[in-house]
Amino acid sequence: TTNPTNVNITQLFNFLNNQSLSIYIIPLNMFTPATTYTIKTTLCNFINVCGTDTDSFTIGEISVSILGSKTRTIQTMNSLTINTNVIDTLCDSNQLKLKYNWKLLLYESYLVGFNIPSESTDSTVFYLSSYKLTPGNWYTIIITVIDMNNNFQTQDSLIVTVNHGSLVAIIT
Repeated sequence: TTNPTNVNITQLFNFLNNQSLSIYIIPLNMFTPATTYTIKTTLCNFINVCGTDTDSFTIGEISVSILGSKTRTIQTMNSLTINTNVIDTLCDSNQLKLKYNWKLLLYESYLVGFNIPSESTDSTVFYLSSYKLTPGNWYTIIITVIDMNNNFQTQDSLIVTVNHGSLVAIIT
């Protein structure tokens, strides 16, 4: 419903009307950064019973993404390295003051006080040396990047499964 002057609403509607999918992926360049959009969706079944829902979202000036797969499996004897990439949609990276917050949590438990901090000195990288994670557990790792100029936040996450290492018997 928000229509900044540099957004071509006709182009967006034409794009959506030419799609024959039930899931729409709208290219980011069709939106204006730092703008809130509201989308109203109506779905009708074959007997013409319809349901409507409305959702709002904001296109941020920055976007963080974890590089690589969103699910990873490691053995306890392996270290874990997660790299990120931040995209500045305004191309004004000289003005950015970014703060990176990493959280490592037991998958879907969000235990109070449970967080294993990264060992990396680079805030854009999450690193844990070997044997820091318990075998048999799943972990959620969340990166939150905050633009300190305007307090805008963006997040990404992944799931890590830790397998037991191989046992090797040495008979002497």
